[in-house]
Amino acid sequence: MRSLLLEGLRRQSVYARTQAIQRLRAIWTQLDPEGEARVVHCQRQRELRKLKRIELGVGIAERAATRCIRELAHEIERLNKRIDELERELSQLLHEHGNPLADLPGAGPVVTVALIAHSGDVRRFKSKAAYARFCGVAPIRCGSGRTADHHRLDRGGNRQLNAALHRIALVQARVDPRAQTFLARKRAEGKTAREARRALKRQLANVVYRRLHIWAQTSLPA
Repeated sequence: MRSLLLEGLRRQSVYARTQAIQRLRAIWTQLDPEGEARVVHCQRQRELRKLKRIELGVGIAERAATRCIRELAHEIERLNKRIDELERELSQLLHEHGNPLADLPGAGPVVTVALIAHSGDVRRFKSKAAYARFCGVAPIRCGSGRTADHHRLDRGGNRQLNAALHRIALVQARVDPRAQTFLARKRAEGKTAREARRALKRQLANVVYRRLHIWAQTSLPA
């Protein structure tokens, strides 16, 4: 329960920061589009220090925009601090209770906590296929004739688990030779790039299910 609450608060904080950044940029670009375009990552501390002191002019609109940008910069800084604190606390939880996905490429602490929190006790699933359906990564067959072997996205299931598996799949597609070989094999079988990635997510669900099942035996109440 604690990890689920903390993971949810972190996710909400990241969303709030994204919204604040978008509002800041929308105001900034109206009065100083060239200055706004030069800054790629305005959530970084160096840029926030500048934005908290920004001056856009002495007119009514300029003064109002200056105040809004400064206050939004303070809000982004506050959210940065909260997110950092939550991520440290989530990492500490993994340290205390064990990390069942420690050596899985792409499964960083935040992604791992999301998988644990939203999966709950995986022993309640009768099989890895049931868990995959819960995650929304069990492919749904579609098409006929030449497209009979094609599958479409399952829009059901837990979207946070689906998103976590998607992040792992994206990372593994870049850095993990085993995942790259798997994807290449699926493409050779006639799958599209998207279908191959869905197949990888399905395999990752199996891996996560096995790891969490073993972890639950020692870390969760019977």
